[in-house]
Amino acid sequence: VAAGSIGSVSAQESPYAIKLPADPPYFRVRYEGSTQAGELAYPVSFTIWIPPQVKTLRGVVVHQHGCGEGSCKSGQTGAFDLHWQALARKHDCALLSPVYEQPEKADCQLWCDPRKGSDVAFQKSLVDLGALTGHPELSTIPWALWGHSGGGHWAGGMTLLHPDRVAAAWLRSGAIAAADSEFYPTFLTENIFHLRSSLFSYGPFFIFIHYSL
Repeated sequence: VAAGSIGSVSAQESPYAIKLPADPPYFRVRYEGSTQAGELAYPVSFTIWIPPQVKTLRGVVVHQHGCGEGSCKSGQTGAFDLHWQALARKHDCALLSPVYEQPEKADCQLWCDPRKGSDVAFQKSLVDLGALTGHPELSTIPWALWGHSGGGHWAGGMTLLHPDRVAAAWLRSGAIAAADSEFYPTFLTENIFHLRSSLFSYGPFFIFIHYSL
């Protein structure tokens, strides 16, 4: 009985208990965290909204939250935001909102650095959501990335790691530090050609970095 009571309290107090439904046109996948080196340490869920009547998606708009438990929890409503849905619908895109279940005061770098497992989890979600939604093109179409704070760090890292997939990136109050020698200048100089070539693949390409005063 005691064990059951503890379990009930823990479940009730979970800050990432998902309450919003994921019925069509919403879909969701979730993965547990891993203790293996190089894999994502935190559990993560991906909720996607598919515009009704769109037969073939042209891209994925990614709404990426920032660091900290409060910001991570805000990602639970990202795919349900009507303003973001209007933007995605206008361009025949899906709207994707990840939620990295980072404990309070835990290391944000364990997810906002895409090399630490979040890149792999993100791309796996696109494959799995493609099968779940009947839109297999999700695994190959371009990305429009928006990230706030740690999400900006993540979006910037994904842009440098996958310049052939990113059609646009908006980094709000966060970006990869130029002092990160693992990214700069090697990644930037090696991938700048691919960033420019995106102009021909996806149309207007931009990276916008915004810092709040």
